[in-house]
Amino acid sequence: MADTNTFSIASGSLTQYWSRRMQRKYFNTAIFKDLANFEEQSTLKKGYRVHRPYRSNLGVNSLGTDGAYSRQALTDTDEYLDVDTKKEVSFFVPEYEEIQHNYKVINEYADDMGKAIGERMDGDFLAQIANATSDVDDNDISGGTSGNGVTVSSSNIYKLFTVAGRKLSRLNVSMDNRVAVLSPSVIEKLEEYEINRDTQRGDKALANGFTGMNVLGFDVYMSNGLYWSGKLLFATNPTDGDTITLSDGVTTVTFTFEDTLSGTEGGVHICSTAALTLDSLVSAIGTPGTDVAEATNTGFTGFNVGTAASNNQLALIKKLTATDGTTYLTLTSSGLGHVAVGETLSATADVWTAALQLQHCYFGRRKAIDMVVQKYPNMAIKDRTGYIGKDVVSWNLYGLKTFTDGAREVVDVKINSSSF
Repeated sequence: MADTNTFSIASGSLTQYWSRRMQRKYFNTAIFKDLANFEEQSTLKKGYRVHRPYRSNLGVNSLGTDGAYSRQALTDTDEYLDVDTKKEVSFFVPEYEEIQHNYKVINEYADDMGKAIGERMDGDFLAQIANATSDVDDNDISGGTSGNGVTVSSSNIYKLFTVAGRKLSRLNVSMDNRVAVLSPSVIEKLEEYEINRDTQRGDKALANGFTGMNVLGFDVYMSNGLYWSGKLLFATNPTDGDTITLSDGVTTVTFTFEDTLSGTEGGVHICSTAALTLDSLVSAIGTPGTDVAEATNTGFTGFNVGTAASNNQLALIKKLTATDGTTYLTLTSSGLGHVAVGETLSATADVWTAALQLQHCYFGRRKAIDMVVQKYPNMAIKDRTGYIGKDVVSWNLYGLKTFTDGAREVVDVKINSSSF
């Protein structure tokens, strides 16, 4: 029988080492600085609101045979942009931990916080596509159902550009400075189409998300931060153990419906009716770090702050907005690109509608959407009263507005993301 060695970590025979660096973090490339209109930023160095009214249209009348003409009333309608969005990321580091930590803890996390808050700004900018005057859906591309997403392929990818371009031109929108913001999944189909073509990509390739491609007059950008929306049918009360899952491809969040809350994170109490259970689910998504005591018609278990897994889940949920439709839930995300959704609901009719899992690609002109940033995020270190340590805080202040003229200059191209 062969000898068996008894080396072990516990005995000190086997040595452990720590890497000189922490692992890399990955963030979406922000594109809003390239695409947003910042013309009002100098106006709003102080103050919170800028007004930009629009004029009524003038009609052309026939001149009377006697030279008479018909005067028209003029109407100005006010629109305004408010600088009212404030986001923050902060954490506390005790001084002894800073001394004893194997890595430069403040520097490492401060870099992450700046990128995270910038990523959120980018997501909010791209979410303005929901205000577009025009859209492109399955009916436009393949004669399918209006409102449903396009199942994009290499054979129909160019039609997204031709239809979006037509809708812009039909509204007399200039053909210069047109851009298209696509996800990697849609870019893949575009590259499949062009793989055998000699495509010249400019010197700006991959700068601020620009791919170097120009398709039918649209400069093509790539982003993982596109606006996304989905619809879950919820007409029947779930049974104990039914689940709903949400994922960004790395982190998965599970909400479990329970007759009696077990204390498991993401537990949602089953209430007396489906509508009331849906109320609790919407509240759980809206306040994911909070526990609500179980009662007849309420109750859920939040995600505990502090563990790495829970922190990742909280970061994901905070990018989601749930809207209660009584018999259905509408979910939207800013900055995720798309959400992989799932369910194990007992009622066979209660499902995520595949054709309404929509990734909203941005087609239009540069500077169609207005943005004012009064404070870009930066790191501030503050003493914490009563504690030996420091609060590290990053925050920003900005406003976004799609004015009426800007809404005319963008097209919401709806892509079916259920197969991504």
